[in-house]
Amino acid sequence: MQSEYLNPFDNNQHRFFVLMNDKDQQSLWPHFTNIPAGWHVVFGPDERENCITFLSDL
Repeated sequence: MQSEYLNPFDNNQHRFFVLMNDKDQQSLWPHFTNIPAGWHVVFGPDERENCITFLSDL
């Protein structure tokens, strides 16, 4: 059975941003989607694993 990702946030083949809002909340965000209002890029685009490492170092 072929593995398919229904949630783009779980797909390691995508590139991601690390976003932050004015409350210093962080989010992992797929590169191919629009950045939501109130959020800005603090890292990326990069591989998902590198973004998670960046988040763990904050």
